[in-house]
Amino acid sequence: MNKSKYNNYIGRLNNNPIYRASVCGHIVLKPETKNCRLCSDKIRSGFGGPRWLGGNIVDQMGYTRIYIGRLNGHSRYELEHRAVAERAIGRKLKSNEIVHHINMDKTDNRHKNLLVCSQSYHRWLESDYAKRFAKEKFGDI
Repeated sequence: MNKSKYNNYIGRLNNNPIYRASVCGHIVLKPETKNCRLCSDKIRSGFGGPRWLGGNIVDQMGYTRIYIGRLNGHSRYELEHRAVAERAIGRKLKSNEIVHHINMDKTDNRHKNLLVCSQSYHRWLESDYAKRFAKEKFGDI
C-alpha cells in the first residue's frame, strides 16, 4: 500500500498500518475512515441518528422525561408534563407550582389531563382522592 496516497497515515502497529480518522481524529485501521467505531456508534445513537428513540424516557418515579439537549457533556431531560403545562399557559411554571395529573396516570400528559396548582392544593387533591378511592374500594372501615 502506498502510504503517500493517504495523508492521515501515522505509522505501523503490530506490522499493520494505522491511520488517523479524518473527523474524530482517533486511530483507525482503514485510511478512508471518517470516525472510529466508538465515535460512529455515538453519532448513530445521537439526535437524528438511526438509533435515536425520540429522546423520551420514563424515570424511576414513572414520569415521562423529554430530551432537551446536552450541557457539559451530559444529556438534559425535562419532565414532559411540566413542558406541556408551560406551553398551555404560555409561560414558565413558578417554583411553587405543581402539575397534577387529573386521572392519576403519570404518563398521560395531554394538556386536558393536567392541572397547574399550588403545593397545598395538590396535597389536598392527593389526600382527598386517596380517601375517596379507599371508601369506594373498601367501604367505611
